[in-house]
Amino acid sequence: MRTAMLDKPRSACSAYRLTAPAIPATTRLARDFVRGILAPDHSPALVEAARICVSDAVTHVVAHATADHLHMDIHLLRPRLLIAVLDDDRTGVFQRHETPPEAKGLMLIRRLSAASGITWKWDPHHRVGSRRVWFELRTSD
Repeated sequence: MRTAMLDKPRSACSAYRLTAPAIPATTRLARDFVRGILAPDHSPALVEAARICVSDAVTHVVAHATADHLHMDIHLLRPRLLIAVLDDDRTGVFQRHETPPEAKGLMLIRRLSAASGITWKWDPHHRVGSRRVWFELRTSD
């Protein structure tokens, strides 16, 4: 695992990336990473919404990924905050699960975000290469 130093960005768009093992403990690491980036300049409500959504996204990716690592990208484009969690699955194995009606997967993201979704990346042989769970929150500035 690597330690990153976060400098105050100088451009209108701030971008950050966290790469970590695709294990359940990464959920807490991702939440803390988001808080460290957002807390100095944003409302506690936005920070908490982002942390909840990140928990939901990382949990989903860890549960469904066959990759060893995941990446979390954070893009702050005021007034939007875009966060995506993606695996780097290169196996081409597509694990399709039928979702029961009572399933709560990504429900928190859908409830708290302005927009959200899952983007699939396919390889040239029409196999799933990776999946990206993303969401957008609106900042108050």
